[in-house]
Amino acid sequence: MKRVPITVLTAFVFSCVLQAQGLIRYGFACEDVVAYNPAAESRGVLIGRSGNTLAVFSNYRFCSGDCFAESLMDSEIFFNSVTDKGTISFGLSYDGYSFFDNHTFFGRVSRSASLKNGGEISFGSGLSIVEDEIHLDQLVFPRGTGTVSRLRPDIDLGCEYRKDGWRLGAAVKNLLSLKARVDGYGFVQYPRSVLLNASKDCLIGSGWTITPFFFGGYIQGLSGDFGARLSKNDSFFVTYAFRTMDLCNIISAGAAFSDFISAGLSLDCSTEHSSSTLGALISFRF
Repeated sequence: MKRVPITVLTAFVFSCVLQAQGLIRYGFACEDVVAYNPAAESRGVLIGRSGNTLAVFSNYRFCSGDCFAESLMDSEIFFNSVTDKGTISFGLSYDGYSFFDNHTFFGRVSRSASLKNGGEISFGSGLSIVEDEIHLDQLVFPRGTGTVSRLRPDIDLGCEYRKDGWRLGAAVKNLLSLKARVDGYGFVQYPRSVLLNASKDCLIGSGWTITPFFFGGYIQGLSGDFGARLSKNDSFFVTYAFRTMDLCNIISAGAAFSDFISAGLSLDCSTEHSSSTLGALISFRF
């Protein structure tokens, strides 16, 4: 007679814990805002401002505490194409957890328009199809063995305004925020998030630019990345940011080694979760 309330409680706890994992927080967030806002413009070092880019991204989390609900590794391969009219991108990602894995196919498209004041505005949308593979033998409830698969679609919407070095954007990510259910209980859900991005490019001479930025919003509570980016043309950047959600210090750097290949590394250290994440991205432009 006690199994039902215990099962409900277990499912509720897992659902609440895993919602917070639904937004993959790249260490390269400032470089690749398009991963969160489909209308955003790429920075140019790792993801080209024009033409085509094929990129591979991966990170690994080092955790000294209980990592049961933590994503230990995620990887992504994606293609991005920029024209005068907008951007189209699509790709595949893998996210591995302790008791489930997910594979996501995503596509994003944006369209830009020039304004009479000399600025530019773009609107974008994204569609993702998430396959969750839940390993029942890693769970107490529901009882079972083997792996069950569930599909969840989701939608992203965004807009961005650009003028005189300013970039101001707003987006809704995971608009549908559906749950992956097993025996009627929801075990995996990505949170519906309202995100803002703001930055200002300030030229300091000889091709160097410093860019203060903010990225964040409401993700089961207010959270934000506050930082600055130092870059030289489209050939090199280094970024520092502080993330309030996880009390994280984030450092990232990248360089274009030729017109064809670029690469970057990121490292974040969370004092709240006693964990660190090392990320790497390599891209090919053509």
